[in-house]
Amino acid sequence: MKRLIMTAVLLVSLQSAFSQTLLDSIQGTWRVTNITNNNKNSMKAGTLYFSEDGKFVSSGNHFGTSNALYTTNETTSSVQIEVADTSVTEWGVVVKKGMLYLTSVDSSKKGKQPVIKITAVRSKS
Repeated sequence: MKRLIMTAVLLVSLQSAFSQTLLDSIQGTWRVTNITNNNKNSMKAGTLYFSEDGKFVSSGNHFGTSNALYTTNETTSSVQIEVADTSVTEWGVVVKKGMLYLTSVDSSKKGKQPVIKITAVRSKS
């Protein structure tokens, strides 16, 4: 029984040691490949950059050119982006095979905000 418990603890420890957090997986530069607003595709070239110290920089896409701060929520797999103390937006996040998928989270009480989806590929730089 002791051996079984020790094995289980070891497996859990190894899993957590090798698992990548949402914060780790989004850090770096991403090149926007597609933006969908209420199921209408539009392409606005640009980049997204998530730094290790919580800074978010975007250029030429849905966010425009801006410097902001971001935080992640591992429980809900989301990122919150705060632009110059004026607005905070929340995005559902999926990172899969070098691709970043952001989906806007409607925080309005009426539930009528447009659904925006951003697809980006990790930059090699």
